Amino acid sequence: MKSSLGSGRQLSHAPSFPDIFDSAKLSEEILTYCLRKLQAESGSIFLVDRKSESLQLVKAVGVRTNHHLGMSVKLGEGVSGTVAEKRLPLLVADFSTHKDLVTRQKRPHVESFISFPVRNGSSVLAVINLSGRKSGSAFSEKDVKKLETIVKRYNDVLNQAIAYWQPFRESERLFNWVTESDQGTNSVEKQLVSLRNWNANILQCLSQCVLIFDRHFNIVYSNREETFARLLGRPEVASTPKQSILDLPFEVERGQLKYKLETMLQGGTPFSLNDVRLKDSPKPHVVNMFFSPFSAGNGELVGGLLLVDDNTRNYETRQRLVEAEKFALIGSLTSMITHEVNNPLDAVMRLVSLSIAQLDEDTPAREYLTEAQKGLYRIASLVGSLLSFTRKSMALDAEFTPLNTIIENATRLVQNRNERKDIAIHLNLAPGNPRVRTNDFHQVVSNLLSNAFDAVTSGQGSITVETIISDGNLLVTASDNGCGIPLQQQARIFDAFWTSKEYGKGTGLGLAITKRVVEKYGGTITVQSEMHAGTKMQLTFPLDQLVP
Repeated sequence: MKSSLGSGRQLSHAPSFPDIFDSAKLSEEILTYCLRKLQAESGSIFLVDRKSESLQLVKAVGVRTNHHLGMSVKLGEGVSGTVAEKRLPLLVADFSTHKDLVTRQKRPHVESFISFPVRNGSSVLAVINLSGRKSGSAFSEKDVKKLETIVKRYNDVLNQAIAYWQPFRESERLFNWVTESDQGTNSVEKQLVSLRNWNANILQCLSQCVLIFDRHFNIVYSNREETFARLLGRPEVASTPKQSILDLPFEVERGQLKYKLETMLQGGTPFSLNDVRLKDSPKPHVVNMFFSPFSAGNGELVGGLLLVDDNTRNYETRQRLVEAEKFALIGSLTSMITHEVNNPLDAVMRLVSLSIAQLDEDTPAREYLTEAQKGLYRIASLVGSLLSFTRKSMALDAEFTPLNTIIENATRLVQNRNERKDIAIHLNLAPGNPRVRTNDFHQVVSNLLSNAFDAVTSGQGSITVETIISDGNLLVTASDNGCGIPLQQQARIFDAFWTSKEYGKGTGLGLAITKRVVEKYGGTITVQSEMHAGTKMQLTFPLDQLVP
């Protein structure tokens, strides 16, 4: 039976892949942008193929016209090969003084030249070459820095393109081999099936989730639906056909995303969204999203492609670095505050207390001074929180006390400090009662109880503190029947200086301090909360980290 495909030679074009896989188109965009920003007359971009230890020219403008496209250069050979091997940029202010850099091909004299490696960690992805300033002036170190800034913008996208470039180039090679084969129709069909399976396997092996959508933004293909649902942490939102890209649960303004997608489909220019948060996630979950036009085999634009890459780990690392810088700044300010504020503050508080004691209960001045005293206590509390938060490396205190005693003392302190006395507190404490460091655990329990007091309603509030010793771990749980924490806020409650409480009722440091103490002992902290039903915080400590 004859196939409707006919012979292999009748197939005139190879499969068309989306622009994210089109390294030439992406390279053209990068090179064009670099030429414009640095006012260069000509340039080229090579992609590095580590497998063959070579560089392939994928785009050239000016001196190296595009009839050189596809030429290969070995690592270590020529300017581009040398820059790729050494992984360092090359700046030549006057090309005539570097006769050793002139290639074998005859080319017009250029006064200045930059060759820049595009790096990802210790690996080089590509090499960008720029030569000849339109103004006639030479390139400088300032231009190298500018080029470095530009490259950083494109680095993630180019890294993805390189990752897919090699397997898809192999796919194209297989396709060409099949279509040029002299074998019969049946053999060609078998090879085409093999090729289709090859492409499917490539997509299945990608760590990123690949979604293809039509011109109406409806998803028509997903490489790994289960992986995508797991990435979202919500199986019910798996990328099923006909679901709209606009309805995926990411913190992106729908109207803005729709406008960007429409612009992309009209102009054919890809775009990316970085560090996009997942909606209503109790834990920080961040992804990078890359959108690109998608063409059919005949070149017709039929929709778009979305790559979703889980960037949570990198995001958290960056946040920790930002937090460390913040801590360093706070620490330097705190040392000044301690000296400049604490000493006069102590004197003022003593004088206010003495003045209140000298006045009768019904004296208006006594009421004013009492309010002033509350403000002074708040200042003292803030300074104390700053000191605790920035205490160098959270040094270990030498005093040990039974945990149950610390919890009982902290409970009494918080009750006495709180104006509302009609809140029930239940203590369910394990008999094991390990000895722990006094200051750290008193601070942790006090912070948990203070937050619980603020959350519950007077007359109906109930707070429970429970300890359990199990499987070599100490579990400390504080739960309440208060207002609860909105799901979208749960990822931020441990951030320093972030608070949802009204002005004057919180510094945003209590839970940040608690988290630091817990992590100091190798522990973890989890939060379960439901609006209008209450909150449960559980701290888990390895017992061997607590032993004196």
